[in-house]
Amino acid sequence: EKPEPKDVDLEVKARVLVKYVATLKKKIEAQQEQAKGPAANTIDLQNDENELAVLSDTARKVKAEVEAMQIELTAPDRIEKVDEARPPKNASWPW
Repeated sequence: EKPEPKDVDLEVKARVLVKYVATLKKKIEAQQEQAKGPAANTIDLQNDENELAVLSDTARKVKAEVEAMQIELTAPDRIEKVDEARPPKNASWPW
């Protein structure tokens, strides 16, 4: 049985469409991979920026603390010993 020209045309069209769909799938996958690249880089960049912000803030706080310690080290004593401490002589106290 010989296929009719209509059937041959449909088979050819079907094969062409299958190849076209396969080509489109490959193009879509390629574009998805390309889209992932910058998106992944953007996410990595955002994470790096967040980490940098945290580290910068920590460094700023540590610097302020070091400066405060340096000032304390060079500052004169705040408490001056006036006299030796001794217990009271009043007998009404419990000790």
